[in-house]
Amino acid sequence: MPKHRQVQVRLIEIGSLIEDIHYGPFSRFWWEFPSIPNLQTRFPIRIGQKTHTHLNEHDFYITILNKGQIPEYLCQSDNFSAIETSATKAISKVYQDIFHNRTRYSDPIVIGWNNEKIINILSSNIDFYPFTCKLNEYEIFIYGLGSSTYLDWNKAGNGYKSSLIHTYMKRQAIFVSEIENDKCFIHIYQDFKLHKTFSGNTPNEVWKNSGFIQKYSGKQLFGLEDQIIQQKLNKFRIPRCLPHEWKNFDLMNNLYQYHLRRQSLANINWYNLFIRWNQNENNIIELNSELKLLYPPDYKFSNREIGAWFSMLRATGCFNITPWLQNESEYLFWTKSQNPAQEKLIFKNLFRTGFLISKPVLNYTQTFWKCFKNALNCNKKNRDGKRRILSIIANDFTYEELENNLQVSTHTIQESRKHAILNGFGCPPLEKPIIHRLKFKKEQIDQFENFFTRKDVVNMSSYQNHSKSGLPIMYLQDYKQSLWEKFSEEYPNGIRRTAFMTRLQRSRYVFQDNLGGLCSECNEYGYEIFASINTIINAHIEDENLKKTLIQKSHILRRYIRREYIKKLKIIFTGIPKHESCICHCLKYAFGTCNIQHIIICNTCKNIFDFFDQIKNFVNVEIHETLDDYMKKLISWMGHHARKLYLNTHVQVNLDELDENGAVLIVDYKMRILPQSAREIKSQFFGKRGWTLHSSLVYTKNISNNELDIQVFDHWSDDTGQDAWFTASSLHTVFENIDPKPKWITIISDNGPHYHCTELMLIIGHWNEWYNIVPRKWIFLEAGEAKTLIDSHHAQISHAIKRHVKLGNRIEKGNDIETAINEIAGTKVANIVPNRNQDKEKIGTIPGIKTGEAKTLIDSHHAQISHAIKRHVKLGNRIEKGNDIETAINEIAGTKVANIVPNRNQDKEKIGTIPGIKSYHEWTWPDQGENSGFICARILPGIGEWKKWSPVQIEKIQKERINEKPNPQYSTHSESSKKWILPIANRVDSGISLDDVNCELTELNQNISNLDENITNIERYEVFVLGWALNSNKNSKKEPWKQIKKNVKHILENMFHTGTANPNHKFSAQQMHEELIRLVQFGELEENDIPKISTIQNWITGFSRKWKEVMAIRELEEMENTRNT
Repeated sequence: MPKHRQVQVRLIEIGSLIEDIHYGPFSRFWWEFPSIPNLQTRFPIRIGQKTHTHLNEHDFYITILNKGQIPEYLCQSDNFSAIETSATKAISKVYQDIFHNRTRYSDPIVIGWNNEKIINILSSNIDFYPFTCKLNEYEIFIYGLGSSTYLDWNKAGNGYKSSLIHTYMKRQAIFVSEIENDKCFIHIYQDFKLHKTFSGNTPNEVWKNSGFIQKYSGKQLFGLEDQIIQQKLNKFRIPRCLPHEWKNFDLMNNLYQYHLRRQSLANINWYNLFIRWNQNENNIIELNSELKLLYPPDYKFSNREIGAWFSMLRATGCFNITPWLQNESEYLFWTKSQNPAQEKLIFKNLFRTGFLISKPVLNYTQTFWKCFKNALNCNKKNRDGKRRILSIIANDFTYEELENNLQVSTHTIQESRKHAILNGFGCPPLEKPIIHRLKFKKEQIDQFENFFTRKDVVNMSSYQNHSKSGLPIMYLQDYKQSLWEKFSEEYPNGIRRTAFMTRLQRSRYVFQDNLGGLCSECNEYGYEIFASINTIINAHIEDENLKKTLIQKSHILRRYIRREYIKKLKIIFTGIPKHESCICHCLKYAFGTCNIQHIIICNTCKNIFDFFDQIKNFVNVEIHETLDDYMKKLISWMGHHARKLYLNTHVQVNLDELDENGAVLIVDYKMRILPQSAREIKSQFFGKRGWTLHSSLVYTKNISNNELDIQVFDHWSDDTGQDAWFTASSLHTVFENIDPKPKWITIISDNGPHYHCTELMLIIGHWNEWYNIVPRKWIFLEAGEAKTLIDSHHAQISHAIKRHVKLGNRIEKGNDIETAINEIAGTKVANIVPNRNQDKEKIGTIPGIKTGEAKTLIDSHHAQISHAIKRHVKLGNRIEKGNDIETAINEIAGTKVANIVPNRNQDKEKIGTIPGIKSYHEWTWPDQGENSGFICARILPGIGEWKKWSPVQIEKIQKERINEKPNPQYSTHSESSKKWILPIANRVDSGISLDDVNCELTELNQNISNLDENITNIERYEVFVLGWALNSNKNSKKEPWKQIKKNVKHILENMFHTGTANPNHKFSAQQMHEELIRLVQFGELEENDIPKISTIQNWITGFSRKWKEVMAIRELEEMENTRNT
């Protein structure tokens, strides 16, 4: 008797091979040995394979499915079915359900794997059969071969893949060894997911780095020392090429001889297929149609011949992107693109949605519309083209039919009907004079756009958007005529003056002479100083004409320092300052790097000193010292502008340094977002707490499209503590969700205490360990008005929230923020909750560090947020909870909004401080070389020597504090449906190279001794010392705070109460200051006792609050007494 019952099996569907499955990490589950004696070659378990067998008067059908990367078997008989991981289990279960007995059939019998004919069919059209080799207890499965001449790889090469099973984390896992891109990799898969990846230059190195199975060498674990594998590698050296080598006929002929000659007709001109494909701009062809052009009519292709063509195409660098199975249709799509994944995904989606069909359906109506559409496409968009053709049928079909079938507009249909009435159906139009219009070239438009992105030309608004375009308002830095002269000088072949002025008219480019936007530095060292100077002039000079002249000169000087001074500072586009002969316009000298003697000062800067000398001639000697101090502060203000210009230039420099492995982050906090509703009562207005919003703009470079991709991560939180830990928690959330993840980053921010602090500098030192991201540098910008795209984003957020509220919604909780802004392009919004433990000990502070207002691209983003929220509220919505923020701003370009909760663990020991941290604007954390593990900083990017803190010094600053990786809770980031993309502007090279600058300096140094005329006595301007513009060399330090004296405070209180009694006589801080100076003139007060205007303003705020408290308490007491009586 035979050992097994004989069963007749019929193969219904052959199924298909899926490359990612049958030649992927789990391919060892998809190849089996046949149950046939003397046949030791594996055959594939094909997806969709279907067999039929007849058992006990019942038909059983078994279909192979793919689920979870392993084959599953669907057995069906009548109304019974079962899905199991083996054919034996599946058919036995169905058999038991039908006959109620436990008869079992083995896999090979019921599925035909013991039938040689079925095995041959399943093994057809296969280029490579996987195989195994043994390494003691390990069975190594080889499912990809690649060869090279590299001896350290035992002559294996790219494409070599093998796997073995070993334990990982105390559970079985698949260890995949492969060679790709001239590197060796180990991928560890467990539960069908990738858990770990190691890389190295050789198999020995990568296995040594992994730390697994160290008793064998890497070559042995790759299987490269097995004799069978070496024999197959020697046979594998198959000729291959890429599409750009198709013109080499000798190489292509070798491929033809190897793959195709023995399997196809001898007289076909096979090379014509590659010639036509290479000349075609389209990367994709339909293979069946192309082959019919090579073969005789009605030629029948065999499976073996088609398989030979497949091998030929793969060897020439082509890929099959057909979205359906081969046996489903004769039509096959192939591409010569070297990155076929995107094209394959597009075809798959088109096929899934029904826009692409595997079998064309003949439809005469569709044929008619297709022919007519082709006729329209072949004609131009004019009255003798599309309109004339469409006029043939325009009156016989409805608008809807024509629009749907021909994709033409209503206007085109209307004009075609007019054409039929005036000229006849399809008749040529009457002859009319031809009008030629000259269009701008793309290069000219790019020149205009690039010119108006420069900081010296425009200044971006931080809160206003253009109503028509939705883009931020750009304030012109000069008059239009001056800008035209500058533009025509730089681009002599650009657009003409009329076109230039027309494009500026009624656009988002606005000239506004009275721009404010002052930072605290500009206010204290600039505008307050000029206000004090004007007060001195009014108080000490009686001649009205002279007084008017001096005040006018002070206004001219203020405008010069505020606007004109920075225009004379020269910086090469690479961020290197250029030498100038004038001592106050040479940035290299201002930053202490110029080794050339300066003996010239321009007349405009000289006017500053002449102005103060002129005032001294008409005031008392006692005021001279005050005037000298004012002059030094104005010089410090000039230094502030120089630093601001230099640092803002380095924002673009860092963006220019981007590559495909890096990212630039610009971060900033937005002012608190408050609950809002369209109709708000008084009880809702008072006591608002609101939410913190931290924004991160992530710039990555798209090399192929020459564009900057911007992702925006907006994190809102109920935790309003803006400190280093919240910053670290928000950036942690960015690093965990950014895609693609960069290898290095550069961060740019203002110098606020939540960024520019010792704690954050120490935390950043662990980023490479925590996130595998190298923090290349952090640049802190000067306090100022550097408006960039972050302003635009925050304006969009504000606009989105206003609109959300106007539509009747509310901002009542944090999630409402996400709802309001989640459609802002490129924006991802999330809620974050820091892991804070409020029992944390206080840490030290960095001496002298100050809050900054450096507006960068993040300011523009915050302006967009503010604009989006206002629009959200105006539309009737509410901002009552955090999620309302996401609703209001989710449409800002490139923005991702989320709620974040930092895991604040405040039980930390105190740490030390980094001395002088406020003076350093550039920080870096080297991860290689002799400075690895150090923290390095310098005064400005590219300026000064690096100040280094060694690991020992860092440990002393750290004390007993242990920096822990943030672990905040955060919600899922909302995804915007729009992307935020910026074209990379081509920087206009001024033609000045470093060699040119050095030659210029050398020549100037040689000829400086010959200048005997027009040279000012430079000793008079001793305030311009080498490095005068640096923070560490400020000419005037901030004065320490001093208490207002009692007699002065009494006078201020009298003036305050006078204004309270009669609002018409209310004193401002400026008026109080002027009144005190008048009392000095009468001798009632000492000049040194007079506080500054800012001090008086602070006193008014504090005294007003205390006065209101006293009056409220008094009123309550009177009400209580009245009630008691």
